[in-house]
Amino acid sequence: MIENLKRYRTAIVSGVTALALVASGVYVSVDTLRSRDEALARELRVLSQAIDAMQITGAEFRAIDDAIDSAKAELAESEGKTASEAEREILAREIRQTVLALGPHRVARDELIDELNAVRTERLIDSWWPWEITARTDRLEEAIGESEAPSASLALSLTDAAEAVTAARTAWEIQESARKAAEEAAARLAAPRRIRSTSTVTGSGGVTAPSSPTAPTDPGSVGPVEPAFSVEDYVAALAPNSYISWVDNLCDGYYVCGRAWVGGTSTTPVKIELDGLLRDIYANRVGISVLVHEAAHARQWWTYGPDIISANEALTGLVGAPAVEYMADCATIVKLGYSTGTYTRTCTPDQLAAAATIW
Repeated sequence: MIENLKRYRTAIVSGVTALALVASGVYVSVDTLRSRDEALARELRVLSQAIDAMQITGAEFRAIDDAIDSAKAELAESEGKTASEAEREILAREIRQTVLALGPHRVARDELIDELNAVRTERLIDSWWPWEITARTDRLEEAIGESEAPSASLALSLTDAAEAVTAARTAWEIQESARKAAEEAAARLAAPRRIRSTSTVTGSGGVTAPSSPTAPTDPGSVGPVEPAFSVEDYVAALAPNSYISWVDNLCDGYYVCGRAWVGGTSTTPVKIELDGLLRDIYANRVGISVLVHEAAHARQWWTYGPDIISANEALTGLVGAPAVEYMADCATIVKLGYSTGTYTRTCTPDQLAAAATIW
């Protein structure tokens, strides 16, 4: 409609005539013609103002209507998902108040639309006399004055209330996620273990003992490390000589775990087994320590090969496979600043220096 009115606005000027006779042959004075020209010029100015007002109020209405729709969507989405109803009640009230506040503005805008349509219609039937043009211009000018754009503060207030509900819903979802994670961890810890807790690694190879950090007291406080975390990419970057094998329920009896299979020559790829049902945990702070620990085993095999036992015994004073596990935790500390805690939480400066060489 706006574009049609713009075209009509141009047409008004072209309708101005200097003829001294109307179609019926009635004589019209020059003063009357001058008055008509002035009335048409004013009509053109007011018509331009009306079109501008329509565009401004239209933009404001779209912004507020969008805010109302978003607020209603958040109100529906958050049902039953907040710790209390306080924020949702405020939002519901803001929605009602905003809709009510828009009522008079919508009526005024509708009246402006009616007047714009009336101008177009009356021009089509050629209301010629200056006082007729002046009368319809007065009506249009009055409609412009009453079609005040709704305050932008309506949308801001509504948006603030919606954001408060979103924050409350997010907090509830985090708590729910932590609660479910704790329940799942408890059930997993209570299940019979599927893998042995000791290592079989010798100079010719074997499987490492599982890295099995304890469950955090607050599962929601440990992650995730990043939104789009890839276990495969992370481990491959640490230990290119390894590959992941996902085994569902591998970590029954543990919060989370991992183990590495070494053997062959020092360049033989190392298989790292992880639980396929715990991908989310491997992406949190505790799970990351397992990934680094297992990658460290792959790097130990790459670095020491058949000397994996003797080399780590010399660094720790421990005998056999436990020395390999201990130094894998030291290598984890080098990378993360903390370890799985399964075999050690602290290492000497010399042990950390030696562990750094495998990376």
